[in-house]
Amino acid sequence: MNDANQRQMTWYELVEANTVLKAEVERLRVQLAGCGVAALGGTDDPVVATEGQWGWSPVYQDVLNLRRERDRLAEERDSWKAQSAELIEEAELKKAEARRREREAVAWTLTELTREHALPLGVASLNAEAFAAALNGRYPEVTT
Repeated sequence: MNDANQRQMTWYELVEANTVLKAEVERLRVQLAGCGVAALGGTDDPVVATEGQWGWSPVYQDVLNLRRERDRLAEERDSWKAQSAELIEEAELKKAEARRREREAVAWTLTELTREHALPLGVASLNAEAFAAALNGRYPEVTT
């Protein structure tokens, strides 16, 4: 080996390099933990790391941005769910009201037809078959 091109590190240089590497590993661990916290939604604006701080990294920022977008979309989804539930309830109420009006119209029509066809015969009430016959102009025999 060429001793002029390679220099051996002293014990103190090795200890210093080891200390620097340990600090860098610790920083990377904190940054990774920050990514996990951000992904789980455990960051609020007062505790968010910002660029230049020891625990900040570009990956942390990306995870934080994705989490914020996910939270925004979840709120939007919940809003749409609430609105659709209201619309469904409103539609159900409209259907029920339409059915009620239809029943009232049928009842009114039957009442008017009864007045027109059954009452002149002196029949207080008719069964369905006799009523249908009366509507077709075939009046049943009336027994009084």
